[in-house]
Amino acid sequence: MSSPILKISEKDNLLVALRNLNKGEEVQFNGSPYLVQADIQAKHKFAMRNFSEGEILYLYGVPVGKALEDIPEGGAITTRNVVHAAGEVGGRGEFAWD
Repeated sequence: MSSPILKISEKDNLLVALRNLNKGEEVQFNGSPYLVQADIQAKHKFAMRNFSEGEILYLYGVPVGKALEDIPEGGAITTRNVVHAAGEVGGRGEFAWD
């Protein structure tokens, strides 16, 4: 049976739902159980651990947001509890248009 969740990068502290998850459902990742704290739609994210207000959230191995409030392990990541805070993108930053 395939896992209903995915961790994209080892640096990530968020998991991605690969199908709709229901509040109260327990899912496993690498042998660790996670109790889903709210209904989470497929392709949406949830917390791998408890976050305190102000902590940085990682996805794709880079910072993607900052917690606006405490978020419990298994809690949904939403626009209400996280503000965008992307990491810097590498590269020269120079573009030429022909």
